Amino acid sequence: MAIFHLNARPIQRRKGGTASGLGAYMLDAEIVDPYDGRRHRQRGRHGHDITAMTFFPGGEDFFDTPMAAFQSIDAFEKRKDATLGLEVEFALPHELDRQQQIAVVTNYAAAIAERDGRYVVASIHHKQGNEHCHLWITDRPVDRDVSGNVVWGKKDNTPQANQERLLFYREAWAAAANQALQLAGCDTRIDHRSNRQRGIAQMPFRHEGKTPSPEALAHNEVVRADREWTSALQAGREIGNSIFQVKNDARQIDEEIDRVRGKLKDIAQKHRPRHLRQGPAFRVAVAVGAIMKHRKHHVTESSTTQPVGHSPQPSSQSRRNADTPWDRLLAKGLTEFDAVCAVLSQGYSNEELLDMLGYDRTGDLYEQRRLRGHDWLVLPAPSPMRVTATSPAPSPWDTGPI
Repeated sequence: MAIFHLNARPIQRRKGGTASGLGAYMLDAEIVDPYDGRRHRQRGRHGHDITAMTFFPGGEDFFDTPMAAFQSIDAFEKRKDATLGLEVEFALPHELDRQQQIAVVTNYAAAIAERDGRYVVASIHHKQGNEHCHLWITDRPVDRDVSGNVVWGKKDNTPQANQERLLFYREAWAAAANQALQLAGCDTRIDHRSNRQRGIAQMPFRHEGKTPSPEALAHNEVVRADREWTSALQAGREIGNSIFQVKNDARQIDEEIDRVRGKLKDIAQKHRPRHLRQGPAFRVAVAVGAIMKHRKHHVTESSTTQPVGHSPQPSSQSRRNADTPWDRLLAKGLTEFDAVCAVLSQGYSNEELLDMLGYDRTGDLYEQRRLRGHDWLVLPAPSPMRVTATSPAPSPWDTGPI
C-alpha cells in the first residue's frame, strides 16, 4: 500500500556528517573525503539493486560522476560546522514497478533542480518490500566561471526560505506520486498533509525503519490500540444507529397499523345495521368485585341449592321462550355474566336480552336487578318521569366505569 513518508535532514559536519559519507551510502561505493582524508567504504553492503541519477539546471553536467560532486562540496566547504547539503529520503509506492518508480523519481528530482538551481543526486534502493529513494540536494547553486571551472554560489538558508523549500518538496512528491499512480491505474492516493490539517482525529504511526527505536515501537503500539478502540467504538455507534432506525421503522409501522385499523373501524361502523349504530341502551360493566364474586362461585359450593348470584326462576310473565341463546349458554355451564357477554357479542337488541334474562320491561328494572343479583348489569338511567321519592339513589354499578 502506498504511504506518504518523506524525511528531510541537513548534512552537518559538526554532527559527524559528510557529503562523501552520504554519497558512499547512497551509491554503494567507496569515496575518500578530501576534507579530512577519511575513506568511506559502503560497497557491497546493501544487498539490493541501486539506481543512481544526477539532475542539474541547464543542459550540461558539471561533474563526470556523482561521486565527484560529493567530493567537490566537501573540498569547497572549509568550516568545521559547515552544512554540506540536504538529504531527502522518501518511500516509493509499492504499486509501481521498477520502471515506473524510476520515472516518477526522475520527474520529481528534475522539478527540484529546475526550481532551486541546485545540483541533485538521486539514488533508488530497490529493496524488496521497502523500495525508497535518497536525494542529496546541495545548499549552493552550481555554475562555471569564465575559465570553465565549477564554482559554488551563495547559500540561501534563511528560516523562511528553508520552510518554503521543504513545503515544496513535500507537495511536489505527493503530486508526482499521485500522477504516477493514476497513470498506472491504481486508486490509491497519498497526501502530504498531516492528519490535523486534513481534519482527521487520528494519531499517525511513526516510521520504524530497519532498526526501529523503542520509542517508535511503543508509539506505534499505542496508535494501534487506539485505532482498534476507535474502530470498535465506531462499530458500536453504527449498531446503535441501526437499532434506532429499526425502532423508528417499527414505530412508523405501528402508526400505520393504527391508522388502517381506525379506517376499517369507520368503514365497519358506516355499514352496520341502523338499529346497531346508536349502541346499546345498557352495557355489562366488569369490576374486580364482580369478577371475584363469580369466580368464587365456580370454586366453592353454596349451602343453598342455588348458587349465590344465580337469578331465581322467572315468573310466568318474564320469559316468553325458554329455548333462547342465553339458556343454551347456561346449559353449557357458563355463568350468567359470561352468557350475557356472549349474547351481547351476537348482536341481539336490548329488549331481546331483557326478555332472555326474564326481566319485565314494564316494571322496575332496578329492583329486578337487585333481586337477581345482577350487579354487573348496567341499566340506563331512568327517565325523570319515572323517578319517585322512594327510588334509591343510583349506585356506581348503575353508571359503570368512566
